[in-house]
Amino acid sequence: KGPSVARAPCAADHFAPAVGSQMSTPWACGKCTYWHEGVEAGKATCCICGAARGIDEGAPAAPAEVHRPPADTFPDSASAVAATAGGAAPSAPPPPSAEAQARSLPEVPAKCLWLTSEGLGHYRKAVELEAAGNSTEAAFHHRLAAGKLGEAVPLCPEGHPDRCSLREYVEGLSARAVYLDSLAGAAPTLPLEEYFEEVPLVMDLTSAPCPTDQNVSVLLARGGTSGESAALSEEGFQLVRALESLTDMKVYIDRMLVADGRKLQPVGDDELQAAIAGANSFAALQDALRQSSFVELDVDPNMGKFDLAMKFEQQGHTFEAAGRMVEAKDMYSRSLTLLQYVHKFDPMTKNAKIKEMIGKRIEELSTKVA
Repeated sequence: KGPSVARAPCAADHFAPAVGSQMSTPWACGKCTYWHEGVEAGKATCCICGAARGIDEGAPAAPAEVHRPPADTFPDSASAVAATAGGAAPSAPPPPSAEAQARSLPEVPAKCLWLTSEGLGHYRKAVELEAAGNSTEAAFHHRLAAGKLGEAVPLCPEGHPDRCSLREYVEGLSARAVYLDSLAGAAPTLPLEEYFEEVPLVMDLTSAPCPTDQNVSVLLARGGTSGESAALSEEGFQLVRALESLTDMKVYIDRMLVADGRKLQPVGDDELQAAIAGANSFAALQDALRQSSFVELDVDPNMGKFDLAMKFEQQGHTFEAAGRMVEAKDMYSRSLTLLQYVHKFDPMTKNAKIKEMIGKRIEELSTKVA
């Protein structure tokens, strides 16, 4: 008889009855030569081929070499069939490691690695901002991420699995940015997973170098940064500043002033550049604009007198905080004049509490103007 062979656990292990202590002696199947020992020695039928014990049963001595699988390994059905046929069960080759898979793929250019790394960095920043409820800046970073990953797509070699994954990122992040923009600053209610599922990339981004063939301003512009899209924050200002574009900076300044209820008067490029030349931070730019002579209040001619008075007073506080007391006093004086008119003639003062509140504002402003 040939050597006994290893086999996979089978149904017979669970359904074949034990035959008692007198039959627990190890035995070899007379049909397929499988060696039964231990718990299996008590089976009445062969665990491999199902033949009844006793059909040309081998001697109770163990064979010279018993091939048994490790305790935690179970061959598949094909291996069991091969064992039944008397042949050695073929061992499945181990799956290739992640490193081996990466080595077998087309090489990813350094520029593609850098763009992908930068894009994923903006994506992670957007996720943090969403969690903090800042949908406006989150949308900005989603757009930056989509722009950089979109540039990486054509650079990723054909046949590389990350090429399709990058496209999915671009589509999902672009759609997410549009959704966040539609919220007008409100916190998002739909989870990010509604737009796309994060896909792990195969390419190794641990050593992604910054490309040397283009300057930073070109790369930022291609990534979607502009004076129109940059966030009104320190980070957004530094991105626009890195563009080295006066046109983008003027657009950015216009957005800043609109948010502050002011506007830019007609001014030459040289004068504007001179005014903001020393501004190396968002706060410094705000201060430079407050002190400039070409920035004024953006007054709506249809605005009510009370609202206009409050706007003048607010601007007065801004000037006072900047140490510009002459301009502050002028704004307070304008606000005082309007409030005195409202206090005497506006129908809203028929409400005693409103009239009292306006009276107190008049007293406070009179002290500042004196």
